[in-house]
Amino acid sequence: MACTPESGWEKGQVENQVGNVREWLFTPRLRFADFTEMNGWLARRCRELAGRRHPAEAGRTVAECFAEEQPLLRPVTAVFDGHVEQVLRVSSTCLVHVDRNRYSVPANWAGKVVSVRLTADALRIVADGVNKLKRADNAQLVITHYQRLLNYIVPDFVHVLVDGRIVRTGDKKLALELEAKGYD
Repeated sequence: MACTPESGWEKGQVENQVGNVREWLFTPRLRFADFTEMNGWLARRCRELAGRRHPAEAGRTVAECFAEEQPLLRPVTAVFDGHVEQVLRVSSTCLVHVDRNRYSVPANWAGKVVSVRLTADALRIVADGVNKLKRADNAQLVITHYQRLLNYIVPDFVHVLVDGRIVRTGDKKLALELEAKGYD
């Protein structure tokens, strides 16, 4: 679904194809119990669509045309750096509000405009920084509701707070248990 370079007139056709694929795959909106079930359905649906007749090559399927074209495609050699970037102002309390979450930043940034990049591995980058600071003579407090952050940070203690009070204490296993069983 790519455009030929310097052929702007193809843009509308490509956007139409993207719209068709969205409609074929995601209409009506389906519900799945988990990502495994969704990925299984999506794989089956893609195979069904690949078996359709190609619109420009009579007598051939989309999959057959792609199999012929695939060896001619260039590999992607660059690292994919996909991100969403937002320009935000740091609050007077040194916080940046991103996606309904608040993140603290250095105090000298208060009131300034900053560029915030949201990436798929942002949690890992945060965790790397925390792990580098972990020492016997240093204490850190990480407050999070992202259990997957614990895939990168191994905490000494996990505390559960309700109405500002610690109601339960444990190690990483406690966070995994809460994720599996819920917070009730």
